[in-house]
Amino acid sequence: MQPRISQWPLTAFEEYMLCDDRPAYPMTGVFRLRLSGILDRNAFESALNSVVSRHYLLRCTVRPKPGRRPCWIDNPNWRPTVEWDAQCNRYGYPNMSFMDLTKAPGGRFWVVERKNSSDVVIQAHHSCTDAIGMCKVLEELLVLYARNMEAPSLVGKLREIDPIRFPMRGSSGSAPKIALKLFDELLGTWQFLTRWPVPFTSKRTGLKESDMPEFFPASRTFELEEEESRLFFAAAKKLGATVNNLLLRDLFLTVGAWRRENREGSEQDWVRFAVPVNLRAEEDERLTMANCVSMVFPEQRMHELSNSHQFLEKLHKEMVLNNESKLKTTYISSIDIVRRIPKLMTFISGHIKCFSTCVLSNVGNVLNNTSLPLRDGKILAGNVVVEGIDLFPPLRRNTQLEVSVATYNKRLSLMLHFDPRCLSDDQGNGFLEKYVGQIRESIASVKTGRDKKNSLRLN
Repeated sequence: MQPRISQWPLTAFEEYMLCDDRPAYPMTGVFRLRLSGILDRNAFESALNSVVSRHYLLRCTVRPKPGRRPCWIDNPNWRPTVEWDAQCNRYGYPNMSFMDLTKAPGGRFWVVERKNSSDVVIQAHHSCTDAIGMCKVLEELLVLYARNMEAPSLVGKLREIDPIRFPMRGSSGSAPKIALKLFDELLGTWQFLTRWPVPFTSKRTGLKESDMPEFFPASRTFELEEEESRLFFAAAKKLGATVNNLLLRDLFLTVGAWRRENREGSEQDWVRFAVPVNLRAEEDERLTMANCVSMVFPEQRMHELSNSHQFLEKLHKEMVLNNESKLKTTYISSIDIVRRIPKLMTFISGHIKCFSTCVLSNVGNVLNNTSLPLRDGKILAGNVVVEGIDLFPPLRRNTQLEVSVATYNKRLSLMLHFDPRCLSDDQGNGFLEKYVGQIRESIASVKTGRDKKNSLRLN
């Protein structure tokens, strides 16, 4: 029995994403499957319809309620439209536009066909899903497509979905408000509101800020080779850090170096990152597509972005503290309080000009839970092979850079989403090259022993 979606209000994070949505800065993510082979249209559209029937927020709209919290409205008979042979911009994506969840569900779908390859492109509202939720949808889409192309008995089972989990989405990881945790949350909120981070750059390219960029998403992707990826994972382990924290350290250093080279701001500026944190618990494995993240905001002054090892040690301790003390839910707790005060969330989202200098979103291993066979380490779905996946979360005003990281086929992919109103294509390319260079420097420092300390001191 399916739950009655129309009776369920938006979660705190879903409501915040809706409130922070702007035509010039849409709260939509873009996801792309890069495939070798040409998709069968009927098999693909049938698979997509089946996926929509399994995931409520692919077909829901939002009903605003004056004086009350907005709620999701299910549209069980809605079927998505796939645009085939769409014209693409210079970044390889179809033309996209702002999504109004009060008028249509938060998912749009394209297939871009080339001579011997296909791209599946999905634009999805961030109120409806995070990157992990969309990756689960993509896994199911591939399985269902393979079933339509082959005998169903040759393709493994889909994961079970438990509708009872849907009302509890985003609530995992909560903890009692003991006095120490409450103090830490209040301190963290105070610091967030009183330390003003700087945008990545103060310069503009001449495009109008009032318009959604014609070229959306402005993006670049770089894939490390398998051996280089393995060495980076090994470097993090040898240093006693997580892969995510080493990626975060290297991105901080890259932002600091770029700002110095381009004479942006001063050494006293606060550089703040927004880092999504997955709140899914083990029992959420059977959850439908949803947004189940909180955010943490590591920040440093520019002058602290120098000694790479000491900075990694400090950053690692901060991130471990956020996780172990349950401070990773502070952001969710704060916006849940704010949204209960009429118009306060709208005021804050409209008046805080810069929430973070940059975003780092590490999704980890993707498409690794499918039962489909592999060909040279890549997923084989019917007549197509998954060559890669690109994930680009949204950018808000004055957060001009977002870096996503994913691992597929044992290779680390670095995906840059930048604001073309602030950075040119050459600057975007240059920044990504600098970040890759910093990652390679981290590998070399550990491999050759140039890093004076081989592991972090966590005492």
